[in-house]
Amino acid sequence: MNVYKLRANIEGVNENSKYEFQGYHFALADDIEKDFDTFDWFKGQSMKEVMSRYNLVLHPNTDAPKDAKKGDLAQNWTSLTPFLSPKALSVIQPFLNEKDELYEFKTIDDDTYTVMYVLNTVDALDEENSTVKRFRTGRIMNVKKHVLKSEKIQDELIFRMPHDVSRVYVTQPFVDKVVEAGLTGFRFIPVWTDEGELPKEIRT
Repeated sequence: MNVYKLRANIEGVNENSKYEFQGYHFALADDIEKDFDTFDWFKGQSMKEVMSRYNLVLHPNTDAPKDAKKGDLAQNWTSLTPFLSPKALSVIQPFLNEKDELYEFKTIDDDTYTVMYVLNTVDALDEENSTVKRFRTGRIMNVKKHVLKSEKIQDELIFRMPHDVSRVYVTQPFVDKVVEAGLTGFRFIPVWTDEGELPKEIRT
């Protein structure tokens, strides 16, 4: 089994290359020049109450070039929250956990994306055998080398882990579905495998 971090392919392959796909951030509908950062920080809990209180739109990232393409997956920079095109939603929704939440938004140029909050959390990190950097409090700051408990994720397609709820992880069957469907704008960063050598990063 292979496990990847799910990211949007919204930045170049290296620092000298331009953006390939457009990214978005949340803005208040009546003040699109103001980033709504408070809302962006997803904490791994239901967003229903917050969603009921604000009128929000998706605003293109201002540092991306005008010729950046619109992919089937976009992303919020602050919280790494995935945004799905209608095509991506039709492919991915059948594989989501019943706990996960979907909210449809318009962009300021009237495109539609569905914000996907993955609430399915799996305690799969083997902290003892992983290489981690910690805060002084002992909480994990980041994971430099993942070692996962395969029995925890054998039936999972898309999930988060409690050490960092901002990251979305997917397994190989999810990646295969995205590639087979021809979805664009996805970036899969390999973090763990039980099949020997890590696979290569995949961008669509």
